[in-house]
Amino acid sequence: MLPNLSTIAAFVVSASVLMCKTSATPGATTMPIMCIHGAMKCVSGGYQVCFYGYWGDLVRCPTNTVCKYTSPTSVICGWA
Repeated sequence: MLPNLSTIAAFVVSASVLMCKTSATPGATTMPIMCIHGAMKCVSGGYQVCFYGYWGDLVRCPTNTVCKYTSPTSVICGWA
């Protein structure tokens, strides 16, 4: 669930995820609210691609390969 926009105190772009801090809870940690279209990230033996602000389904890497970053927002499944 997205925070109420009236509570957003600051935005920070970090890697491929737009982060926000809310003023609703003092000392609140940052939480991802959307991603940049086309960005990719390694997750649990595979990767995800951002589609218009939302992370898509997990795509598993083939057997004997692992997800590796080629840039902060791009990945490949390469030999382990």
